[in-house]
Amino acid sequence: MAKDHDDVREEKADIAEENDSLIDRRSYLKLTGAAAVTAGAATAAAGTGAAAETLHGIEFDRVVDAVDDLGLDPNGNGNVEGTLANKVQSGTLVRFPEGTYQFGGSYDMPDRVGFVGEGDVKFRPPNGFNDPLLDTGLRGSSDNLLVEGIDIDLRADNTTCSIRFVVDNRFHIEDMEILGRGMHSGSRTAYAFLAGVRNADGVGVIRNITAKKGSRIGKYKGGNGRVGIWGAVGQGTLKCQNLDFREFGNNGIYASRTKMKVQVEDSYFKNNNVCGVRISGDGSYVENCEMVIDVDNYTGPRPISTGSFNPRGIIVEQAKMSQTSDWRIPAGAEVRDCDLWAKSSPLLQSVIEHGPQGRSLLIKNTRVRCDVDGTPAIRRDRPGNIPWRKDQDTPPEPHWTRMENVQVTGNANGGAAVQLMGGDGSEVRNSCIQQKGSNRTGVQILDANNCEIADTNINVSGQAVDLQSSSADTSNITNGDSCPVPNIENTTSDEYEDTPSGDDSEPFPGNVLTVYGDSGEANYEFAVSSDDLQKLTANGATTDDDDLIDGSTASGSVWGGKDSYGFEGDVSSFTIDNDATITLNGENVSADSLGTEDDSSSDDGDSTNADQHTLTIVGDAGEANYEFSVESNLEQTTANNATVDDSDAVDGTTASGYVWGGIDSYQFEGGVTSFTIDNDATLVLDGKEVTSDDLGSSGSDDGASNPERSLIIYGDSGKANYEFSVSSDLTPSDDQWGINSSGGDQIDGSSARGYVWGGIDSFAFSGDITSFDIDSDATVIVDGEEVDPAELGATGSSLPNTITVDAGDAEATYQFSMTGTIEKSTANGATIDDGDTVESGTASGIVEPGKKDSYAFDGSVKTFYIDGNASVDFEGEQ
Repeated sequence: MAKDHDDVREEKADIAEENDSLIDRRSYLKLTGAAAVTAGAATAAAGTGAAAETLHGIEFDRVVDAVDDLGLDPNGNGNVEGTLANKVQSGTLVRFPEGTYQFGGSYDMPDRVGFVGEGDVKFRPPNGFNDPLLDTGLRGSSDNLLVEGIDIDLRADNTTCSIRFVVDNRFHIEDMEILGRGMHSGSRTAYAFLAGVRNADGVGVIRNITAKKGSRIGKYKGGNGRVGIWGAVGQGTLKCQNLDFREFGNNGIYASRTKMKVQVEDSYFKNNNVCGVRISGDGSYVENCEMVIDVDNYTGPRPISTGSFNPRGIIVEQAKMSQTSDWRIPAGAEVRDCDLWAKSSPLLQSVIEHGPQGRSLLIKNTRVRCDVDGTPAIRRDRPGNIPWRKDQDTPPEPHWTRMENVQVTGNANGGAAVQLMGGDGSEVRNSCIQQKGSNRTGVQILDANNCEIADTNINVSGQAVDLQSSSADTSNITNGDSCPVPNIENTTSDEYEDTPSGDDSEPFPGNVLTVYGDSGEANYEFAVSSDDLQKLTANGATTDDDDLIDGSTASGSVWGGKDSYGFEGDVSSFTIDNDATITLNGENVSADSLGTEDDSSSDDGDSTNADQHTLTIVGDAGEANYEFSVESNLEQTTANNATVDDSDAVDGTTASGYVWGGIDSYQFEGGVTSFTIDNDATLVLDGKEVTSDDLGSSGSDDGASNPERSLIIYGDSGKANYEFSVSSDLTPSDDQWGINSSGGDQIDGSSARGYVWGGIDSFAFSGDITSFDIDSDATVIVDGEEVDPAELGATGSSLPNTITVDAGDAEATYQFSMTGTIEKSTANGATIDDGDTVESGTASGIVEPGKKDSYAFDGSVKTFYIDGNASVDFEGEQ
């Protein structure tokens, strides 16, 4: 299981002192039984000017000291990336003495370069940063990279960074703590790690990493909702070992949409939105890991948007990256020897989720406890596509989920402990299911055949086995045994306690007000008549940074927890947006008795408004994105138990947002003039259920445009920057496959620019696409049909001639000059690269194997030079 970061450092220091190998004291040494040095131990002594050294299988030609040899400042002054770029060459191992090293921007790692910290070493990005700090790019040539014993300091406000290593054969990242909470206000997401190993026999290692405040768990996308490890392109093996990952907003490990074998071992995950670990098929597994879901005791930033909140422990899926991808890695994902405990969450689909795009899943020697009502401990979703990604087809068989020696326990009420849908050939063997909650089914199988349940204890309050349109053989089913519970051992520092830390040592002499979270998130604000308002731990409350006091006013939120305040005088006002228990000096009181302002009151003598309406959108299943407009006075409300979320927005008389099992409500005057929604949801207008067609059916006669065509850009892998223009009526679209254009993309009149990075951007327009440029691989869909990006808008240039340099199988360098004008072009499937330049009538660049560079021009060729075997094609009037 995951070791505490400081404990590992101490172990390594002790072992280093006992050995004469002069291994850096922070080099990770895996300890199993007797302490032993890993295969990555140094084969030559380090020192200034040492001729060679091998660490973790990576050979370095020389070793230098970052301070003595390179002149870097260890006191947090200056920008070290410039010096590193100028002085570090391929084959260099850099040892960093203790200190803080300040970066001013990204550093592009050369081939065979290693950074090793000696003592307490920190790398610090610049304030406001949100990009890769150490980078290979997605298509770079750097390989055999090492980072070890170096922490990343993100404690500055609005600051994140990533380490992006995509290599052919090998990288190794070890012994690192990410300090601070990774949050940024931008729309782009800087993953903590973006990892890829291209070659099938290559290996990437991410080991002994601690990130206890990954980001903000209530934010799924953007700078506040980042991924711990994104498994990117490649066919090699990614080993993730001894991690402690908590509170990431978009998966602890997201590695299900890659051909890599992803192997997660000996790690701890807590309160990661979407899931702790997400893997796919053959060669990928989760082993000897602990998972905890306990949102009630999450003390990070709020509010939590329930629309995209679903913090499962493990997900197995094999979804394609794009509509045109036809690969399916072989079935064979496994979960083994793991302990999972779902204690509390406002929304939880399952603890272990076998998704619609998953093939087979074997779970063995694993313990799962579920205390969240209605939530299965293990769930096989029905194989097929998902509502918001209808380009994803049904994965090839097998679709089974098989449990061997699995224990399921807990107090959850309702639903089924194990729910298997459409998984022909599923099995439950030698297992034990004990659920103490009421109306709880043991194993529920729907629409699946040739299943088996054998040699299993099922001790539940409801049906032991529920077969619906299914066939299953059952044998030796018992119901009287108790089952082993998960063995969650991780109690490292910053672990949230299951019980409050205790009351104040002495009772507060004045008034004590306590707000108890009953169910769901409750946001409150109140004011008192005195100026001595303060936070307390009375009645078992916690004091959280997100609860604020400003003079005599306090504001905050509870979600199953408790907040307490002390003050003299009286409560002069109190507002709260959800159910909660409130006590004043130990006595239950209502919000109304504390001076709650009634938002429906009016001073004009008319307490009601006949033209005021309430529209409520209830999420049924899956994410449903909506947008609508009304005539006047539109505002969000908590009516009908709705939440007011940051992800939902009101702009004048137009509202947009999404629901995913949650509820959004709005008040407005007049009629609904338009309404669009991309998935099933229940719509209620003034207490009566309506359809989306009923809303805004009269339309609008103001002459507004209604674009009838669609353009969708799917990010295949890596970042793809695009820019295009249309002839008229360009707008973001939210009605194609449930996808909205992201906040990082911009529309300026009839032109748009932005990027996709594994995601999807969608636009609506009228007329024609007049130009289209994109600098990396992506799938482009126009009006529902896939098109070649190079054919959109021709070259995007009015220049009559085109020259294309096709690298073929080997890299080529070129330079040519022309009379007249030269512009970069995407003609003939070329890419537009920042490294290629056009200046004073001369174009120069490097075209990679299998790639093309194109240029449009209107003159004639003066000179042409090429180094390599590339072919050159001319087209046009030349």
